[in-house]
Order: sequence, then structure tokens, then C-alpha cells
Amino acid sequence: MIDTHAHIDTEAFDGDRAEVLQRAFDSGVEVIIVPDIKPSARPNLRQIVDVTPGLFRGIGIHPHHAGEVDAEALDVVEADCQQSKVVAIGEIGLDYYYDFCSPDVQKLYFREQLCIAKRHDLPVIVHNRDADQDVLDIIDQEQDGTLRGVLHCFSSDVAVLDRALSLGMHVSFTGNITFKKFTLRDVVERVPTDRFMIETDSPYMTPVPHRGKRNEPAFVRLVAEKIAEMRSMTFAEIQSASTATAKNLFRLTLFLVLATLALEAQPRVPNEDDYDLDSEYDYAMDQYYADSAAYVRLVKPRVFGFGFTTGSNTVTERRTYRQLFYRGRGENVPMRWRDLAEDTVASFSYPSLSTFGASVAYQLTPRFLLEGTYLYTKNVGDRADYNLPPIVTNIAELSVLYALNPYNKVNFLPQTGVSFAHTNDGITTTSRFGVIAGIGAGVAIPTSFGMFYPMVNVRFDFILGTQTGMVTSSYPVIDAEIGSKWFNPNGLPRDEAVRAALADGRIQEDPAKPGEGVYLHRYVNPATGKAVLSQEIADVTTIYAIPRLTLLYYPKW
Repeated sequence: MIDTHAHIDTEAFDGDRAEVLQRAFDSGVEVIIVPDIKPSARPNLRQIVDVTPGLFRGIGIHPHHAGEVDAEALDVVEADCQQSKVVAIGEIGLDYYYDFCSPDVQKLYFREQLCIAKRHDLPVIVHNRDADQDVLDIIDQEQDGTLRGVLHCFSSDVAVLDRALSLGMHVSFTGNITFKKFTLRDVVERVPTDRFMIETDSPYMTPVPHRGKRNEPAFVRLVAEKIAEMRSMTFAEIQSASTATAKNLFRLTLFLVLATLALEAQPRVPNEDDYDLDSEYDYAMDQYYADSAAYVRLVKPRVFGFGFTTGSNTVTERRTYRQLFYRGRGENVPMRWRDLAEDTVASFSYPSLSTFGASVAYQLTPRFLLEGTYLYTKNVGDRADYNLPPIVTNIAELSVLYALNPYNKVNFLPQTGVSFAHTNDGITTTSRFGVIAGIGAGVAIPTSFGMFYPMVNVRFDFILGTQTGMVTSSYPVIDAEIGSKWFNPNGLPRDEAVRAALADGRIQEDPAKPGEGVYLHRYVNPATGKAVLSQEIADVTTIYAIPRLTLLYYPKW
């Protein structure tokens, strides 16, 4: 279950907040969303939510307090809505029951905060008391297809419900639906299953049978049970539907994953019962304090990072030749081809190719770092000697690095992952996936404006599969051949000899160098009828060995 609206940060819970939350989680509450109602209390709200797993919050200016702030308060809402664990703009809206602020001022702040929500793709939590018409009119005027949200503690009639739903809003129900005088059963029955949620509005709106006492999130079950009764559904169906709707509206799935990782990230307090000797427990506590200090100083500042990568790419190829070519020797020995029925294997290496690119990183836990890297490398090597253009390779890597000693300043980092290599050798273009293995080390350098994290990694990209039919060498027609008796038995001038050879199909233009006057020998095998050129062709498997320096910067949020 998700309690989508509970003021757990208020003074009513100062004496036993931890116990209240524990009762909620024990009762099956998975998440509690705590709206922002008073700007002066926001620091306390943030502190409570940030340190408590399962709590998320809204940020906004409640209509009760709209008359106490100025325009700068809106700038604060816009700036702070990007903070961690903020999942909504709210509680915002209109309240004409109380006379805390004029309607015109409330409307101004309501509208401005709807615009903030749209700019940051956040849902709104709307407070509406005796203001149905104006609330829906303003939502209607601001609805451009991107505005989404919930009318919390919904207590209006079917007509208001229908219009709210048509404007893309959701509704949530609280403890007042359990009261004897509740007269809006038709609203609860009418709302689509995927458009309502449940809440307690703690410490207010306490449901029966606890009415008259302080409300708390554990009582949200009573709201779900009453909805199930009214709609003739099971409690499990209401629990499942309302939870799914809340996760979708507030986009909680990713938040819950990240929150779980953050919880696992922090050093855990040793349990004294796990140790037979006091000395062992004391040592464990000393280690916990040391790790906790290191976590705060060296690990917690690393969240999202970015930087550059530079290194040296050694390309190792294993070639299984399918065709070899031999130039003619002297005037009387012509060139020849050799088709290989049996494997002729050779290994080649292109060392120290300059490589550069960029990296982004996300610190999943103190031990696990997720890194994405783009690399560019250009292999010129001796390819010009074989009349071949350079090989240009673009590599994308997604790697997981595991810190063997996460709470030290220097971390040792075995790593693995997957890669994608896009290669253009000037003749053909190939794209292949690979598997990564490597080892490295990183150094955490905290500063007043963020964390620098340089890493030295030696990484091997084992490219999967084989590139078949790759041209590894190309042998153009040369003047010495044009003047030979086997090429030019009639002793024609050079240009005439070339034209004659083109006409009878003994040579053709090099497909890798069109229009440059470069020609390759051509031969049609009479046994197969297949035309081949003066090239060596092989099936190639590739390994990239890339020692690199990566400098990451983690901004201070």
C-alpha cells in the first residue's frame, strides 16, 4: 500500500515518529508521500524524508500560507523541486473555507505552481476546499497535455469528479469515507479503477473505528477496506490497483530502486548479538564508525558523474585467410591467386592507437559503479602500404566496476560489461557487440565544489562473432606490371595497355578509391565463374586492449 498524503513531519508526531512509521511499514505500507504545507517547516520536512527509507515528499506553497510569502518563494520551489526524493509539487490549491488569504492571491500562486510542475514534469497534489469551480477552471486553463496530478481528500460530487477526470486528474480518498455521514458513495463507485489512490491525511481525518484519535499512516488500510466494500471488490484488488496508480503517477518505481540501493550503500550498525566476545563487537563498532565517516566524505558525494577518457588502443586480430594474392615476379611470371580450402591462420596487432572519448557514471552503491563510455579510434598503421584506407572505430561501453575496498581513498576496481563497436574500413561497415573484462584503480578527491575521481583502467573488449570476408590487403596495378610481357604482350603504351585491360576485364577500378585512377587485377575463375580482385580476404576476430585514464567529476548537488 502507498499512503499518498500524510503530514508525518508535523509536531503531532514529534514524540513517537519512529514508532508510527514502523507500525505503518509493519502493516504493509510501502511508501508514504509527505506534502509540503508550511515554508518555514520545509527544512524539517526535508531532513525527516531524506533520512527515512520509504518516505518521499512534495514541495509547494499551501493556500493557507500563500499570503505569507512573496514571489521569491516560487523561485525556491522551482529550484528545490529537483532535490532528491521530491516527487510532486504540493500541497497547492485553493481553500475558500478559511479566510487565511484572499482568493486572488491563492489563484496566483496556484497557477504559478502548476506551471512549475509542467516545466519539471512533476505531478501536483491539489488542495480543494469549497473551491471546485475555480480549481477546475484554472487546471483547465493550464492543461496542455502535460499537467497531471491528484485532487487529494476528494469530497466533491460526481459532476466535479467527471470534470476532474476529463482534465487528466486523479483523485484520492481518505478516512472521511468511513464516517456515518459520508454521502458520496456514488463517487467512490464511479471513479475508474486506475484513477484513484488512498491516503490518510495524517494526523487529520482519522477513520472509523479510531475517529477522535490522532490519525497515522497504518490506518490507510481502513480506507482501502472501505473502498473495497463500496465497490464490491476485494481488499487485495484495491491494494494492488491503488499502489500501481500511485507508482505510475508519482513515478515511484525508479525512486524505490534508487532508494533501496542508497539504503544498501550505507554502512550498517553491527548487531551485538552476533559477536561472542566484547572485543570483537568493539572492533566491529570501530570499523563501523570509520566506514561511516569514509562513506560521508568519500562515497556519498559520488552520485552522477561525467568526464573524459583517453588511452591507447591495441587492436589484435586473428585472421583466417580465404584468399591470398601473389604479385607477378619479373616480366614472365604473372600474378596468381590462391583460394584456401584449409584454414591459414595468422595474428596481427596494431599497437598504441590514440583513443579518446567521454564517460558518464552513476554510483549504484559504494561497491558498484555503473559507467558508460564512448571511444573513438583511427587505425592508420601500415594500411596505406597495402592501398587501404584507415579503419575508423566508434566504441560504446556499458560497464560495472566493483570496488574491493569502497571506504578507502584509493579503490581497486575489477570490472566487466558489454560493448558495441561500429567499424568502417573504407570498404565495408560493420557493427558488433562485445564482452568486457578488466581491472583498474580509482582515487576519490573531495573538494568544496564536488568530487574528482580519476581512474586508470586496463580493459579488454572481446568482440563477439567473426567479421567474414574482410579485405586485409589490396594490391593495385603498378607500372612494372603494365610493362611486363604477361600483362602487355603487344608492347602498347601505358594508357593504351590500361584501356585494353579494362576492356577485356583483366583489371577494374579499386572500389575503395573510385575516381582516383587506381586499378586492381581481376580474374574470373573458370571452375566457379567467380570474379576476384587482387586482394587478400580473411575472416577476422578482434580484441581491443585499451588502457585508459578516465577523469570523472561528481558535482556537488
